[in-house]
Amino acid sequence: MPYVKDMDGGKLYISDRVIAQLAGYAAMDVFGIVGMVPQKPISEGILEILGRENLAKGVEVVLADKKGREGEDGEEVSLNLYVIVTYGVRIPEVARNLQERVLYALRTFLGIETATVNVHVRGVKVEN
Repeated sequence: MPYVKDMDGGKLYISDRVIAQLAGYAAMDVFGIVGMVPQKPISEGILEILGRENLAKGVEVVLADKKGREGEDGEEVSLNLYVIVTYGVRIPEVARNLQERVLYALRTFLGIETATVNVHVRGVKVEN
């Protein structure tokens, strides 16, 4: 279902994939984020870090109407981001920065004023 935004001359429909891609690109700009991973691991204990062209696979977009039901005119946006962080960073601080960066991107580029951003840390990577 696309996100629907009322405009003066009609409606703007923004696909889930566009929202997910934008959130993925924004996430990769945050210090401490190594990469995005798919919502479901390849197999038990094995995670694949996604390339720049597949970042949307690491973001789940849930659109709901104002009553909280999943609906056709999704006005409330909820995102679940699945990430790998760098070893040694303060994970709560990185998650907070990630939330702020994604919210800023949604506001600036898509005009989405309110959203919930949930961060799922799926792993920690030790840099060489």
